Amino acid sequence: MTEHAVILDRAGQPGAVEDETGGRVRVRLPSGAVADLPESLVRRDGASLTADVVFADLDTDGPAVLVEAEEHVDVRTRTRETGRVRARVVTETRDEPIHASGWRETVDVERVPVGRVVTAPEGVRDEDGVVVIPVYEEVLVVERRLVLREEVRLTTRREPVPGPASVPLRRQHVEVDRLPPVDADGDAV
Repeated sequence: MTEHAVILDRAGQPGAVEDETGGRVRVRLPSGAVADLPESLVRRDGASLTADVVFADLDTDGPAVLVEAEEHVDVRTRTRETGRVRARVVTETRDEPIHASGWRETVDVERVPVGRVVTAPEGVRDEDGVVVIPVYEEVLVVERRLVLREEVRLTTRREPVPGPASVPLRRQHVEVDRLPPVDADGDAV
């Protein structure tokens, strides 16, 4: 900024800028008095300067100094305990009756005498759900023959067995207790 630039007040009265240092603007008022204005009261619009004061209000016998004051707000938070809660999960078990069917298998053993001469042994076989196990015996005759002495027949029967039964089922719920706040010593407040 060149020295002695023109600055206008809110009323449109001119003043001369003598110096700009340290965040202040020194202005020679129309009466010849000097005023130090904070830069926050000076607006710059391109090359022109405007003071946000009326120079006539600053006209004094000696130098006029405007003190700028600004307030700041400092907002802080602090944590304060207002209460506590205790939560615990409780599991309950109850027996739930169910109706389910099952099977019981029994095996009937039937021995069937055969007494038939065979030429070769036969293996175990299944005849319509009946397991047939051949039992052989060698018999000494003038000649040796293989005689099927008997067959053991195993028949499996399956019959449903209805009956009540129970299955344990579990269900959980949360119990919450409110407690008073505690100070730094651990005492309830």
